[in-house]
Amino acid sequence: EDTLKIGETTIQSTDNNLELPAGCYYLSDSFEPSYSIIVKGDVKICLNGHNINMKSAGNVFEVDKGGTLTLTDCKGSSSISHSDVEWGRGVLVSNGTFNMYGSKICNNKCASKYQANGAGVEVDKGTFNMHGGEISGNEVSSMGGAVSSLDTFNMYGGSITGNTAQYFGGGVYCRGSLELSGSPVIEGNKLTTGESNNLVSYMNKTKITDTLNSDAKIYVYMKDTSTQDQTLATVDPSVSSFDAKNIFYCDNANFVADFDAANNTIKWTTHTHDWGAWTSNGDGTHTRICSSDASHTERADCSGGTATCQSKAVCTTCGGEYGDFASHDFDVSSWGYKGADGHAHVCKTAGCTATDTVIAHIPGPA
Repeated sequence: EDTLKIGETTIQSTDNNLELPAGCYYLSDSFEPSYSIIVKGDVKICLNGHNINMKSAGNVFEVDKGGTLTLTDCKGSSSISHSDVEWGRGVLVSNGTFNMYGSKICNNKCASKYQANGAGVEVDKGTFNMHGGEISGNEVSSMGGAVSSLDTFNMYGGSITGNTAQYFGGGVYCRGSLELSGSPVIEGNKLTTGESNNLVSYMNKTKITDTLNSDAKIYVYMKDTSTQDQTLATVDPSVSSFDAKNIFYCDNANFVADFDAANNTIKWTTHTHDWGAWTSNGDGTHTRICSSDASHTERADCSGGTATCQSKAVCTTCGGEYGDFASHDFDVSSWGYKGADGHAHVCKTAGCTATDTVIAHIPGPA
């Protein structure tokens, strides 16, 4: 049987589960459970800098029967993860509330066709309130690499980055309501094809309930890029103006976010780039920046020009040198070098005195 040591409390497994009674707990050591940790009451747990790494299929935590799980980490170095399994989720909220203030939910995978959504957190019925912490490096074969919510997801802080989905919603997939305020970060999530795919709010129920801080950053995937005036979110009338275009970014279209204070909405508007000159990055690439919005950049490989043995190629776009020097171009039609030690071919490139292998003279008649 598995046992879970939390502070001075030892929980025995029953019916292939570890059920935590209502109470406040802290983890006294890292733990590798074989069964899910079930929460049916009001449970507050501090991971205390330790890790929970599940090595069998299943949800690390399951919140059910109207229970509440509040997760914190006073030392800031803990994680909830799986290893060496085809499917395993961080937290399943089947009927209850999950409050996340700290820790990291990472390296969970839902590759099975029966458990294909929300490798980090899945909300079937209930609420997920994310105030802090990190959800990263999770992967699903369908939707919501980090979070899949059919009910309520509220994000007030923390970060959701580096998650992957095969089908839709690489970061967050919401069919229910999505509430945003504070300092949430959703960026760097992708499909397995490499396409950016951060946040999909399927029913368009996103609400801004309080001011978004300047360090908030949310990338959104447009389901219909032909509708440029599509409403991104509704804003509570009590919320003061904020810089929407430097908080919300579009994954897959040339749109910028605009805060319409008169109608209390955020909408997408078309953005026409005013590109500056290409500048060499010194690594074989060059970058240009939109002069009307510095957050919009393009990066491309240098090209053109011809390298010699004396100089690298010069990019025809940015004018920077790139690549390697060329090999010597020896003139094999004549012995350009004739010295006491022999003869050799001389490089034809201007300013180069290199020769190929010197061949010793063959003595003729005296």
